[in-house]
Amino acid sequence: VEHAPSSSEAFISNFEARMRSRVINAYDPDIIDGVYPTFPVQDGVLYRSSSDDALYIQHVIMKIGSQVSETRLKGAWETVQRRHEILRYLFISIIFLAEAQTTNRTVFYFSDAIAQIVFKPDHCALPWQSNLEASGDESGSYPTKFYEAQSILVESDINTNISTKPPFRLLFVKDEATTHLVLSIHHAIFDARSLELLFGDVERAYLGQPLEGHASLSESLSCIYATDANKAKRFWRNMFEDFKWPR
Repeated sequence: VEHAPSSSEAFISNFEARMRSRVINAYDPDIIDGVYPTFPVQDGVLYRSSSDDALYIQHVIMKIGSQVSETRLKGAWETVQRRHEILRYLFISIIFLAEAQTTNRTVFYFSDAIAQIVFKPDHCALPWQSNLEASGDESGSYPTKFYEAQSILVESDINTNISTKPPFRLLFVKDEATTHLVLSIHHAIFDARSLELLFGDVERAYLGQPLEGHASLSESLSCIYATDANKAKRFWRNMFEDFKWPR
């Protein structure tokens, strides 16, 4: 028995078919794994960071043991990037008419400017950089050094190249005394929970253990876009009906 696509699944499928013909002018179609609408929360984050290169980039600076193999660690991240579409995202601005799709139970509203493109695993290089410092610094000083000298440059690089490279960077830094790994990542592709899951999979990949299962991008989008916008609006209006907003 064939599964009849839901209205949200049909929209996502139609969106990809329509947008593929537009993105092939910017990308080789053979390297594209999928073209999808954005999650609503991504639109606001991307809009704000498009006008300020320093916004919505989080840096996670990890001090790691000297026994950790850089080759194995990089390989673990490459394994996780192949597994998780979120690490192969690009975002591109596309001009098309805003549209609303009405069904017998739901009204959908969609962004009219942004699409997310997923590259195929074999065509998406891990944004990994390795630095060997000339001399060791006092223990604990590297995070300060990074924020003073590099963080702004990394933030600008991520935001200005968001249509050509996945919006995250990995920096492996080793000196005579310490070793650090810095993950710089755009908030459009992570939240606190997903970051925890991501690190868990990197650890498992490093140790040679099986990775955990996860929902695909299309499945997650279908769930979000299946939300009845009118019911959601009524719910939140009722929720805050008697709330006393601070002035």
